[in-house]
Amino acid sequence: MTFCALSKAKGMDMTMKNGSYDASYFGQDRLNWEISRLRQGVNNDVENMNKCLSHLGFSGDKSLLDMGCGPGGTSVIIGKFNPYGQVIGMDREIRFVESAKEYAKEEKTDNVQFVVGDCLEVPFEDNQFDYCFSRFVFQHLSNVDVALNEMIRVARPRAKIGIYEWDEGLTCYNPEPKLYKKYVAAEIVRRRISNGDIYLGRKLYSIFHKAGLKDLEVYQIYSDIMSPGREILLTGQLWNDEPNEQHPYVRMGVMTVEEIKEFYRQMKEIIEMPDSYVSFGSFFVVGRIDK
Repeated sequence: MTFCALSKAKGMDMTMKNGSYDASYFGQDRLNWEISRLRQGVNNDVENMNKCLSHLGFSGDKSLLDMGCGPGGTSVIIGKFNPYGQVIGMDREIRFVESAKEYAKEEKTDNVQFVVGDCLEVPFEDNQFDYCFSRFVFQHLSNVDVALNEMIRVARPRAKIGIYEWDEGLTCYNPEPKLYKKYVAAEIVRRRISNGDIYLGRKLYSIFHKAGLKDLEVYQIYSDIMSPGREILLTGQLWNDEPNEQHPYVRMGVMTVEEIKEFYRQMKEIIEMPDSYVSFGSFFVVGRIDK
């Protein structure tokens, strides 16, 4: 199967709710910063990504849709994991897609291509892909059930779907930053307003079951001070993002600029402590389509 055969676009309605992440509002400087942040984050997560892809079973000359690929970091890792496979990365932000195409060329992943499309209305005909995958996207979506049903629709009979998703409830600090609970409460408020969910990872099994997926498998995935290590945890949590009055928590009135800065300072201090333990966790859930 060629990518040309895969790329038959449907009529798309891009007016749907945007969820808790929308890069369309970013100016160019912010967009460049975000592209760097997202790529660094996924490159720090290569070991866990490869575990997920092994559990998914992506191998040989099969096709895979990477939903919500951002600026291409996940899709490039997938393409390298299985250089014989055909990978299509899809994201609704056209500037991410344009950057992803250049990145794939730089990384010499000729088996990876990119298209513009929304997770809630995927621009492919039915029964196109052998695998569908998504990393850290569903927590931001305004309608998770619709997005999963779109995955099922574009996947072939007996195809496999894998979703790798963050769950804040698996975060562990010892000692804990004094402002951690307030920071999490602020993020819960933000996600509630924008239809996101920081605890989505634990809900994936039930969501898959409700959608009729079979042979479900659940894996807990961790990044901690041992692997990938303290330095990478720091770069993954502290992005030199200087809080200001435009920060969403400040605009919502749930934290002050000074409190956010202090939380970042506390987190950095704890991660750097030689006797502290810090871990961030996610779930990876795999299911087979029964159609």
